[in-house]
Amino acid sequence: MATPVRVGLYLADRYVFLAESDPKKLQTIASSEITSGPSSQDVPLHSDITEEIHVVSAFQRLLRENKIESASVCVSLPIEEIFLRSFVIPWMPASELNNVVFYEAKKYVPFDLKLLEYVYESFPFTENKQKRLRVIFYAVRKQTLEKYERIFKQTGCKAIVYESSLVSLAKYLISRKQMRMDQKTVVIYVRENYGQIIFYERGVAYFVREFSLSTADVQDSRAIPDVLRSQLLREVRKSFGYYSRQFSQEKIKEVLIVSAEPDETLAKQLTEEFSVKVKTTESSVKSAFQKIFGLGALCACGASLAKFPSNLPVFNFLQSKTSAQSQVPGFLPPSIAQFFKWDKKDFTYSLQALAICAVLLIGGFFYGQSNLQTLRKKINELTLQQGELANKSLEEIDAEIKLNQSHKIAYDKMIHDTSHMTSLLIHLTQALSEGIWLDEIDVQNNAGKLTITIQGYITLSSTEGAQFRTAQGLILRLNNDEFLSAYKFKLATIQRKKTEDREAFYFMVTGS
Repeated sequence: MATPVRVGLYLADRYVFLAESDPKKLQTIASSEITSGPSSQDVPLHSDITEEIHVVSAFQRLLRENKIESASVCVSLPIEEIFLRSFVIPWMPASELNNVVFYEAKKYVPFDLKLLEYVYESFPFTENKQKRLRVIFYAVRKQTLEKYERIFKQTGCKAIVYESSLVSLAKYLISRKQMRMDQKTVVIYVRENYGQIIFYERGVAYFVREFSLSTADVQDSRAIPDVLRSQLLREVRKSFGYYSRQFSQEKIKEVLIVSAEPDETLAKQLTEEFSVKVKTTESSVKSAFQKIFGLGALCACGASLAKFPSNLPVFNFLQSKTSAQSQVPGFLPPSIAQFFKWDKKDFTYSLQALAICAVLLIGGFFYGQSNLQTLRKKINELTLQQGELANKSLEEIDAEIKLNQSHKIAYDKMIHDTSHMTSLLIHLTQALSEGIWLDEIDVQNNAGKLTITIQGYITLSSTEGAQFRTAQGLILRLNNDEFLSAYKFKLATIQRKKTEDREAFYFMVTGS
């Protein structure tokens, strides 16, 4: 079996970006739109299940087109999926840090932390002659990671890294020498009417601000660039002011503008107003065969990098601190070496040592008994949860698993039929014209073959034969529709009929 290559993945905005970092060949960067089949423009992704199906399809297509059979995937999670928080706590030993961060983060994250996976890094600093720690805290919903795991399970890949796109972007910019770790850098990403301002220090994002840029009230199209620059400058002023108040008054060393087309005018305006060095770079990645635009391409490439500065903090959600938060540090007995520092001839100290040891031994015994009772309780709970499975053999359980898998396959087929049925109904109703009343649509599925019956009424017209032309026009539109043409619709009957004290022509159209 071929050794899995390292692949960076960014999934957002209905696109999948894939970057392959294989030392044996040139880097590959590719993207694919997430569609829902032939009728993707008419039928939106209406459920999480169908959305995952289309994501799997797009990802498999990229793997197939780039001849990747198996891969170790490094996922760059979009900023919309991430909770970034920064807060200050008193300095403390690393052994006590995790539980303090857990309880402190509850104040800043509007979700139960048990539903999240989180990672963090702490950076020491001095404030008013007191040592303190600034904590950079990243969190993501567990159900988000579970969605990615389901996708990879169906594509034969394995996730080895889950990180924020802010981390992936930093790795990419540092590897391209567009950002330095030894200075504060502000990255401004601009895409059409949307922008992000990211404050980096030592390669770590401390603060992020997103905003919209609007040109709705601009009449002259030639003034649009100036209006967008003016709005962007206003957002930069707000962000710089907030950062200096909340984080650091130290001057920003450099600003990097990332956009589809470098804007030297904007760079000059920022330089003059903030007296800071400003650089511009194109928001695209070049490979051997093509150029891919967008923040997703940059983040996918950054995630795929296997080598990056050793002093760059790693924020990998697979190394989550969530499970460790329950390990509350308690009293640790002094080491035996401490006892040997005492004067061995001093009988009083010896008695103290023996008393401490006796207390610890007794406490350890009762603590072990308590844990044993807890384990027994858990075993009983698990036995009750197993129910009938507790008395079944492995062969019987395996048979039930296979049966459930067959049911899942049948359910997946049903999902496909439901998606097809939605498209079918949309196209049928779009074929109707003025003067037609739709009364009933009947769809029968006989051994995988659909039979469609449409019944309705046509309003009376003073012109002779107008009702027949209306019915024939409906037949023509149905059979000319690319989606419906396979059913070969025909007029089954048409006749004058009185309904609700009104006369109209009743018609029936069938197709199979």
